Amino acid sequence: MKLTVYTHIKLTPNHKLVLLNMINKEKFRENFQYYDKEVVVQVMDIFNNEYPQALQELQQSIAVLDFPTLNRKAHGLKGVVAYMSTELSGLCHELEQKGAEQNSEGLQPTYNLLQEGILELVDELKLLRTEYEE
Repeated sequence: MKLTVYTHIKLTPNHKLVLLNMINKEKFRENFQYYDKEVVVQVMDIFNNEYPQALQELQQSIAVLDFPTLNRKAHGLKGVVAYMSTELSGLCHELEQKGAEQNSEGLQPTYNLLQEGILELVDELKLLRTEYEE
């Protein structure tokens, strides 16, 4: 069994998962430095519009243990979030590998971490967006 340690995660007194600083802002700016600000805002908008369906498709593939779909959908999401969060990219990679290996162990907890992280990412993108809107 592979153990992954996430140092950016803490539990609140109510045991609610909180992910801290999902976006490495320096890396984000570096990744998008050659794009016009309008393009960066469009990328944010596309992500905001598409992440609910991506999460739904991942959850559905986990529910029915459709490993090929899990592998494919996690791979696609990994490519998108890699520009914004190495932590979330790592969780996508973990789901992708489980799909490739047809390994159901820990799928739901990994998905839950990813879902919470993406929701945190969306909140952080809202704040970061103000830097790109003028």
